[in-house]
Amino acid sequence: DIGGIEKVLLTYADILSTRKYDVVYLVCHENGMLFSEVPHGIKLHNLRTNDLKKSLFKIVSFFNQYRPDSVICANKATIVILLSRLLCRSKFKIITSHHNYLNSDNLSIIDKKLIWYVYNLCDSVIAVSSGIYKLLVNHHVKRRKIHLIYNPVNYEYIQRKSKEPIDNIKFKDYVVFVGRLTMVKNIPFLFKAFEICLNSRPNIGLLIVGDGPEKHNLLSLSECIKDNILFLGAQENPYPYFKSAKVVALPSLSEAFPTILLEALALGKTIVSTPTAGAVEILRHGDLGYITQSFTDIQQFAELTLRAFDNPLDSAILRNAVGQYSFQETFRRLKNLL
Repeated sequence: DIGGIEKVLLTYADILSTRKYDVVYLVCHENGMLFSEVPHGIKLHNLRTNDLKKSLFKIVSFFNQYRPDSVICANKATIVILLSRLLCRSKFKIITSHHNYLNSDNLSIIDKKLIWYVYNLCDSVIAVSSGIYKLLVNHHVKRRKIHLIYNPVNYEYIQRKSKEPIDNIKFKDYVVFVGRLTMVKNIPFLFKAFEICLNSRPNIGLLIVGDGPEKHNLLSLSECIKDNILFLGAQENPYPYFKSAKVVALPSLSEAFPTILLEALALGKTIVSTPTAGAVEILRHGDLGYITQSFTDIQQFAELTLRAFDNPLDSAILRNAVGQYSFQETFRRLKNLL
Protein backbone atom coordinates (compact mmCIF):
# COMPACT_ATOMS: atom_id res chain seq x y z
CA ASP A 1 0.00 0.00 0.00
CA ILE A 2 1.05 3.64 -0.11
CA GLY A 3 3.72 4.39 2.48
CA GLY A 4 7.23 5.78 2.75
CA ILE A 5 9.05 2.43 2.90
CA GLU A 6 6.92 0.95 0.12
CA LYS A 7 7.67 3.90 -2.16
CA VAL A 8 11.41 3.77 -1.45
CA LEU A 9 11.65 0.03 -2.22
CA LEU A 10 9.61 0.52 -5.38
CA THR A 11 12.03 3.26 -6.39
CA TYR A 12 14.99 0.93 -5.73
CA ALA A 13 13.30 -1.61 -8.03
CA ASP A 14 12.85 1.03 -10.72
CA ILE A 15 16.48 2.20 -10.46
CA LEU A 16 17.81 -1.36 -10.84
CA SER A 17 15.36 -2.40 -13.54
CA THR A 18 16.23 0.56 -15.77
CA ARG A 19 19.88 -0.45 -15.44
CA LYS A 20 19.21 -3.96 -16.81
CA TYR A 21 18.96 -5.84 -13.53
CA ASP A 22 16.35 -8.59 -13.49
CA VAL A 23 14.02 -7.34 -10.73
CA VAL A 24 11.09 -9.13 -9.12
CA TYR A 25 8.89 -7.27 -6.63
CA LEU A 26 7.52 -9.78 -4.14
CA VAL A 27 4.17 -8.88 -2.55
CA CYS A 28 1.64 -10.47 -0.20
CA HIS A 29 -1.38 -9.11 -2.07
CA GLU A 30 -2.31 -6.77 -4.92
CA ASN A 31 -4.92 -4.59 -3.24
CA GLY A 32 -2.92 -1.44 -2.57
CA MET A 33 -3.17 1.86 -4.44
CA LEU A 34 0.58 1.83 -5.08
CA PHE A 35 0.20 -0.85 -7.74
CA SER A 36 -0.75 1.76 -10.31
CA GLU A 37 2.72 3.25 -9.80
CA VAL A 38 4.71 0.07 -10.55
CA PRO A 39 7.05 0.94 -13.47
CA HIS A 40 7.13 -1.12 -16.64
CA GLY A 41 9.83 -3.78 -16.66
CA ILE A 42 9.37 -4.81 -13.03
CA LYS A 43 7.94 -8.28 -12.55
CA LEU A 44 5.39 -8.73 -9.78
CA HIS A 45 4.98 -11.99 -7.89
CA ASN A 46 1.89 -12.15 -5.69
CA LEU A 47 2.06 -14.61 -2.78
CA ARG A 48 -1.71 -14.20 -2.15
CA THR A 49 -1.28 -14.40 1.61
CA ASN A 50 -2.36 -10.86 2.61
CA ASP A 51 -0.02 -11.04 5.63
CA LEU A 52 3.77 -11.15 5.78
CA LYS A 53 3.77 -13.37 8.89
CA LYS A 54 1.76 -16.02 7.01
CA SER A 55 4.04 -15.88 3.98
CA LEU A 56 7.18 -17.67 5.19
CA PHE A 57 6.78 -20.99 3.38
CA LYS A 58 5.55 -19.38 0.17
CA ILE A 59 8.59 -17.10 0.25
CA VAL A 60 10.84 -20.13 0.74
CA SER A 61 9.19 -21.82 -2.24
CA PHE A 62 9.64 -18.71 -4.35
CA PHE A 63 13.33 -18.40 -3.47
CA ASN A 64 13.92 -22.10 -4.23
CA GLN A 65 12.36 -21.62 -7.65
CA TYR A 66 13.71 -18.20 -8.59
CA ARG A 67 17.14 -18.38 -6.89
CA PRO A 68 17.85 -14.65 -6.52
CA ASP A 69 21.35 -13.25 -6.09
CA SER A 70 20.21 -10.55 -3.68
CA VAL A 71 17.08 -9.70 -1.72
CA ILE A 72 16.38 -6.12 -0.64
CA CYS A 73 13.95 -5.61 2.24
CA ALA A 74 13.31 -3.25 5.13
CA ASN A 75 12.66 -3.06 8.87
CA LYS A 76 10.79 -5.98 10.46
CA ALA A 77 10.26 -7.81 7.13
CA THR A 78 13.94 -8.66 7.50
CA ILE A 79 13.07 -11.24 10.15
CA VAL A 80 10.92 -13.24 7.71
CA ILE A 81 13.48 -12.95 4.90
CA LEU A 82 16.29 -14.17 7.14
CA LEU A 83 14.21 -17.17 8.28
CA SER A 84 13.39 -17.99 4.67
CA ARG A 85 17.12 -18.02 3.77
CA LEU A 86 17.76 -20.49 6.59
CA LEU A 87 15.01 -22.78 5.30
CA CYS A 88 15.54 -22.70 1.55
CA ARG A 89 18.12 -24.31 -0.75
CA SER A 90 18.95 -21.03 -2.43
CA LYS A 91 21.62 -18.85 -0.84
CA PHE A 92 21.54 -15.11 -1.49
CA LYS A 93 22.64 -11.79 -0.06
CA ILE A 94 20.19 -10.03 2.24
CA ILE A 95 20.37 -6.24 1.97
CA THR A 96 18.05 -4.71 4.53
CA SER A 97 17.30 -1.07 5.22
CA HIS A 98 16.13 0.71 8.36
CA HIS A 99 13.72 3.63 8.06
CA ASN A 100 12.51 4.74 11.50
CA TYR A 101 13.30 5.27 15.15
CA LEU A 102 12.27 3.16 18.12
CA ASN A 103 9.34 5.41 18.98
CA SER A 104 7.66 4.62 15.67
CA ASP A 105 4.21 3.15 16.14
CA ASN A 106 4.97 0.61 13.41
CA LEU A 107 7.21 -1.55 15.61
CA SER A 108 6.09 -3.93 18.35
CA ILE A 109 8.17 -4.67 21.46
CA ILE A 110 9.25 -8.03 19.96
CA ASP A 111 10.30 -6.37 16.72
CA LYS A 112 12.37 -3.80 18.59
CA LYS A 113 14.19 -6.52 20.55
CA LEU A 114 14.78 -8.85 17.59
CA ILE A 115 15.57 -6.49 14.80
CA TRP A 116 19.08 -5.47 15.90
CA TYR A 117 20.19 -9.08 16.28
CA VAL A 118 18.71 -9.90 12.87
CA TYR A 119 20.50 -7.02 11.16
CA ASN A 120 23.89 -8.40 12.13
CA LEU A 121 22.99 -11.65 10.34
CA CYS A 122 22.36 -9.78 7.08
CA ASP A 123 25.03 -8.98 4.50
CA SER A 124 24.38 -5.23 4.43
CA VAL A 125 22.23 -2.72 6.28
CA ILE A 126 21.19 0.51 4.59
CA ALA A 127 20.82 3.52 6.88
CA VAL A 128 18.54 6.06 5.19
CA SER A 129 19.94 9.03 7.14
CA SER A 130 22.85 10.04 9.32
CA GLY A 131 20.60 9.79 12.37
CA ILE A 132 19.62 6.22 11.50
CA TYR A 133 23.31 5.38 10.95
CA LYS A 134 24.06 6.52 14.52
CA LEU A 135 21.03 4.60 15.83
CA LEU A 136 22.24 1.37 14.23
CA VAL A 137 25.74 1.82 15.63
CA ASN A 138 24.36 2.58 19.09
CA HIS A 139 22.38 -0.68 18.97
CA HIS A 140 25.52 -2.65 18.15
CA VAL A 141 24.95 -3.30 14.48
CA LYS A 142 28.43 -3.88 13.04
CA ARG A 143 29.79 -0.76 11.39
CA ARG A 144 31.20 -2.70 8.43
CA LYS A 145 27.67 -3.80 7.53
CA ILE A 146 26.11 -0.30 7.61
CA HIS A 147 25.92 1.84 4.47
CA LEU A 148 24.43 5.33 4.25
CA ILE A 149 22.10 5.63 1.25
CA TYR A 150 19.60 8.48 1.28
CA ASN A 151 16.10 7.86 -0.01
CA PRO A 152 16.11 8.61 -3.75
CA VAL A 153 13.87 11.13 -5.49
CA ASN A 154 12.63 10.81 -9.07
CA TYR A 155 12.67 14.53 -9.89
CA GLU A 156 11.37 14.24 -13.45
CA TYR A 157 8.52 11.92 -12.41
CA ILE A 158 7.41 14.26 -9.61
CA GLN A 159 7.45 17.25 -11.93
CA ARG A 160 5.40 15.40 -14.55
CA LYS A 161 2.82 14.04 -12.13
CA SER A 162 2.41 17.40 -10.39
CA LYS A 163 0.94 18.85 -13.60
CA GLU A 164 -2.11 16.59 -13.52
CA PRO A 165 -5.29 18.63 -12.86
CA ILE A 166 -7.19 18.57 -9.56
CA ASP A 167 -10.69 19.96 -9.10
CA ASN A 168 -11.63 19.02 -5.53
CA ILE A 169 -10.02 21.96 -3.72
CA LYS A 170 -12.21 24.85 -2.57
CA PHE A 171 -9.41 26.95 -1.07
CA LYS A 172 -7.27 29.45 -2.94
CA ASP A 173 -4.50 29.27 -0.35
CA TYR A 174 -3.86 26.21 1.79
CA VAL A 175 -1.48 24.20 3.96
CA VAL A 176 -1.05 20.53 3.04
CA PHE A 177 -0.07 17.52 5.13
CA VAL A 178 0.72 14.26 3.31
CA GLY A 179 1.32 11.02 5.20
CA ARG A 180 -0.08 8.11 7.16
CA LEU A 181 -2.64 9.10 9.78
CA THR A 182 -0.87 7.63 12.80
CA MET A 183 -0.07 8.93 16.27
CA VAL A 184 3.60 9.54 15.47
CA LYS A 185 2.59 12.10 12.81
CA ASN A 186 1.25 14.34 15.60
CA ILE A 187 -1.61 15.73 13.50
CA PRO A 188 -3.70 17.09 16.45
CA PHE A 189 -0.75 19.44 17.08
CA LEU A 190 -1.12 20.67 13.48
CA PHE A 191 -4.86 21.24 13.99
CA LYS A 192 -4.23 23.47 17.02
CA ALA A 193 -1.55 25.48 15.22
CA PHE A 194 -3.76 25.87 12.17
CA GLU A 195 -6.64 27.12 14.34
CA ILE A 196 -4.34 29.91 15.55
CA CYS A 197 -3.46 30.76 11.94
CA LEU A 198 -7.16 31.21 11.14
CA ASN A 199 -7.31 34.20 13.50
CA SER A 200 -5.31 36.25 11.00
CA ARG A 201 -6.02 34.30 7.80
CA PRO A 202 -9.63 33.09 8.10
CA ASN A 203 -9.92 31.93 4.48
CA ILE A 204 -6.97 29.53 4.26
CA GLY A 205 -7.47 25.79 4.12
CA LEU A 206 -5.81 22.67 5.50
CA LEU A 207 -5.58 19.57 3.31
CA ILE A 208 -4.98 16.17 4.89
CA VAL A 209 -3.79 13.70 2.25
CA GLY A 210 -3.50 10.18 3.63
CA ASP A 211 -5.26 7.44 5.52
CA GLY A 212 -4.57 5.36 8.60
CA PRO A 213 -5.74 4.14 12.00
CA GLU A 214 -6.16 7.64 13.47
CA LYS A 215 -8.57 8.90 10.80
CA HIS A 216 -11.77 8.55 12.84
CA ASN A 217 -10.19 10.26 15.85
CA LEU A 218 -8.83 13.08 13.67
CA LEU A 219 -12.21 13.70 12.08
CA SER A 220 -13.60 14.26 15.56
CA LEU A 221 -10.72 16.47 16.69
CA SER A 222 -11.01 18.68 13.60
CA GLU A 223 -14.61 19.67 14.27
CA CYS A 224 -13.56 23.15 15.41
CA ILE A 225 -11.93 23.86 12.02
CA LYS A 226 -14.37 21.84 9.90
CA ASP A 227 -15.07 24.72 7.48
CA ASN A 228 -11.38 25.07 6.65
CA ILE A 229 -10.22 21.46 6.40
CA LEU A 230 -10.47 18.73 3.78
CA PHE A 231 -9.67 15.04 4.36
CA LEU A 232 -8.77 13.69 0.93
CA GLY A 233 -7.72 10.17 1.90
CA ALA A 234 -4.77 8.38 0.34
CA GLN A 235 -4.01 9.63 -3.17
CA GLU A 236 -2.18 7.73 -5.89
CA ASN A 237 -0.77 11.06 -7.02
CA PRO A 238 -0.32 13.61 -4.20
CA TYR A 239 1.98 15.89 -6.21
CA PRO A 240 -0.66 18.30 -7.62
CA TYR A 241 -1.71 19.02 -4.03
CA PHE A 242 1.90 19.83 -3.19
CA LYS A 243 2.31 22.03 -6.24
CA SER A 244 -0.70 24.23 -5.48
CA ALA A 245 -0.02 24.50 -1.73
CA LYS A 246 1.41 27.58 -0.07
CA VAL A 247 2.91 25.56 2.77
CA VAL A 248 3.80 21.89 3.33
CA ALA A 249 3.50 20.95 7.01
CA LEU A 250 5.12 18.04 8.83
CA PRO A 251 4.30 18.06 12.57
CA SER A 252 5.72 14.58 13.34
CA LEU A 253 7.17 13.43 16.63
CA SER A 254 9.69 11.21 14.83
CA GLU A 255 10.99 11.02 11.25
CA ALA A 256 14.10 9.18 10.13
CA PHE A 257 14.30 10.62 6.64
CA PRO A 258 10.86 11.69 5.36
CA THR A 259 10.69 11.27 1.60
CA ILE A 260 7.69 13.55 1.61
CA LEU A 261 9.98 16.50 2.38
CA LEU A 262 12.27 15.62 -0.51
CA GLU A 263 9.25 15.53 -2.81
CA ALA A 264 8.10 18.93 -1.53
CA LEU A 265 11.56 20.38 -2.13
CA ALA A 266 11.58 18.94 -5.64
CA LEU A 267 8.50 21.08 -6.31
CA GLY A 268 10.06 24.15 -4.68
CA LYS A 269 7.58 24.26 -1.79
CA THR A 270 8.17 26.03 1.52
CA ILE A 271 8.08 23.58 4.46
CA VAL A 272 7.22 24.03 8.12
CA SER A 273 8.30 21.14 10.34
CA THR A 274 8.91 20.02 13.89
CA PRO A 275 12.60 19.31 14.71
CA THR A 276 12.71 15.58 13.95
CA ALA A 277 16.17 14.28 13.12
CA GLY A 278 15.18 13.52 9.53
CA ALA A 279 13.63 16.94 8.92
CA VAL A 280 16.60 18.77 10.44
CA GLU A 281 18.96 16.80 8.19
CA ILE A 282 16.97 17.31 4.98
CA LEU A 283 16.21 20.98 5.66
CA ARG A 284 19.84 21.62 6.64
CA HIS A 285 19.03 22.94 10.11
CA GLY A 286 16.58 25.49 8.70
CA ASP A 287 18.33 26.69 5.53
CA LEU A 288 15.75 24.91 3.37
CA GLY A 289 12.64 25.28 5.53
CA TYR A 290 11.13 26.57 8.75
CA ILE A 291 11.76 24.33 11.80
CA THR A 292 10.31 24.79 15.27
CA GLN A 293 12.57 24.61 18.31
CA SER A 294 10.40 22.01 20.06
CA PHE A 295 7.65 19.44 19.53
CA THR A 296 5.24 21.16 21.90
CA ASP A 297 5.23 24.85 20.97
CA ILE A 298 1.97 25.17 19.05
CA GLN A 299 2.24 28.97 18.95
CA GLN A 300 5.65 28.83 17.24
CA PHE A 301 4.44 26.31 14.66
CA ALA A 302 1.54 28.66 13.87
CA GLU A 303 3.84 31.68 13.64
CA LEU A 304 6.23 29.87 11.29
CA THR A 305 3.32 28.76 9.13
CA LEU A 306 2.13 32.36 8.78
CA ARG A 307 5.71 33.45 8.09
CA ALA A 308 5.94 30.81 5.36
CA PHE A 309 2.82 32.31 3.75
CA ASP A 310 4.32 35.79 3.82
CA ASN A 311 7.95 34.84 3.16
CA PRO A 312 8.17 31.71 1.01
CA LEU A 313 11.69 30.44 0.40
CA ASP A 314 13.31 30.66 -3.04
CA SER A 315 11.76 27.80 -5.00
CA ALA A 316 14.73 27.46 -7.36
CA ILE A 317 17.12 26.94 -4.43
CA LEU A 318 14.78 24.35 -2.92
CA ARG A 319 14.49 22.41 -6.19
CA ASN A 320 18.24 22.41 -6.71
CA ALA A 321 18.78 20.99 -3.22
CA VAL A 322 17.46 17.53 -4.15
CA GLY A 323 20.33 16.79 -6.55
CA GLN A 324 22.20 14.66 -4.00
CA TYR A 325 19.18 12.32 -3.82
CA SER A 326 19.23 11.48 -7.54
CA PHE A 327 18.78 8.01 -9.04
CA GLN A 328 22.38 8.12 -10.25
CA GLU A 329 23.77 8.67 -6.75
CA THR A 330 21.52 6.00 -5.24
CA PHE A 331 22.55 3.46 -7.88
CA ARG A 332 26.23 4.24 -7.40
CA ARG A 333 25.96 3.31 -3.73
CA LEU A 334 23.45 0.46 -4.10
CA LYS A 335 25.28 -1.49 -6.80
CA ASN A 336 28.28 -1.98 -4.50
CA LEU A 337 26.07 -4.00 -2.12
CA LEU A 338 24.57 -6.39 -4.68
